[in-house]
Amino acid sequence: LSLRFTYAPVQAYCCAKAIMARDDRERVLGDITSMLGTASRLRWWEETLVFICGLMSVEGELDALRELLTCIVYSLNLLEDEYVFLAARCLLECHGHQRDLADIRQHVIQALGWRSLSRNEPRTSNRVLATQLLSRLADPDTVVNLAQIVYQKARLNLEGAEDYEYSSVRMAAAIGLTRMKTRKKVDATLGDVHKGLVATFNYCEENDSQALIALFEKQNDAGIKAIIALAMGD
Repeated sequence: LSLRFTYAPVQAYCCAKAIMARDDRERVLGDITSMLGTASRLRWWEETLVFICGLMSVEGELDALRELLTCIVYSLNLLEDEYVFLAARCLLECHGHQRDLADIRQHVIQALGWRSLSRNEPRTSNRVLATQLLSRLADPDTVVNLAQIVYQKARLNLEGAEDYEYSSVRMAAAIGLTRMKTRKKVDATLGDVHKGLVATFNYCEENDSQALIALFEKQNDAGIKAIIALAMGD
């Protein structure tokens, strides 16, 4: 008997449930995590592992959850390929256990922060994903970093001069900041610049295009003016 799934996440969920029901679950998960060293294996098992973390979290299996996350986070180089994205997605499924997993969570957040910078991660798509996952994890200490991606010159262009991040990365950071509940915890050095960001976010959420235009016209900071223009376009 064979089954075909037209929707891949359904297949991944069924696979996760089957693994969770096995008596030799620890051995199976050990075999899977040991095979994540190649991109093809990582993509093959990613969705299933995310579902397994969610199931363990819901069922209160904290010890098993920590063991699995430890294998994923500390057995792989989070500064290369897509491993850190898998680790972050798994953590996002651990509802109610974020404090219990604080050490693992902080390790992943630091790796995502490293990968969000152009000097460390040359692929724009990966910087976008790292930025999105940082904002979803919503750690207060990342607010400043995300804000700086939005309005400061954060990369070197082809001529070797400092330049602003690409629009896709800046918008990922800006949208992430609007969704975070920790915007008030921002370093005082951002000062009026951050006030301009907050105003932009608020007007954008309210669909107040006239207020955005007025804010754009009175701003002197080129970085803020650019993100206001991006917000208006969005």
